[in-house]
Amino acid sequence: MTCYNAAAMVDPDEIVLLAANGVSMREIAASHRMSEDEVRAIIDREAARCFEAAHLRRQFLLEARRLRELGQKYYAKAMAGDGDVNSAAIYIKASERLATLSGLNHPVSYGVQVIASDPPAEPSSTDRIEQALAALRNRAITAQ
Repeated sequence: MTCYNAAAMVDPDEIVLLAANGVSMREIAASHRMSEDEVRAIIDREAARCFEAAHLRRQFLLEARRLRELGQKYYAKAMAGDGDVNSAAIYIKASERLATLSGLNHPVSYGVQVIASDPPAEPSSTDRIEQALAALRNRAITAQ
């Protein structure tokens, strides 16, 4: 028996990568000599860490910086001399991606309103009985 927690010695990125690649919790637990609950706890901690606001802002900053750098490189190539059409296309895609990430070109949303009249109401069983009685009464009156 060890005097340390084996789960503390595991690289969380390795656990998440294995799970993301479809390895079952049971297989991950067995290969790392830990329980399935410990594997789930590691994945839960990583999910909480990766999707907290500060982490998402850092990721956004890094991605926005990469896209700006990429865009500047291809913008210069597209504008040089007669211009490189492929570089211009790459610049535009990088620019669009940056705009999407920052929310500058959010998708257009549409409001759909369904206008329809209610179908004609079918007579209830009481209405049908009343109609049948009225028809019998009318027959009886006309027969006299």
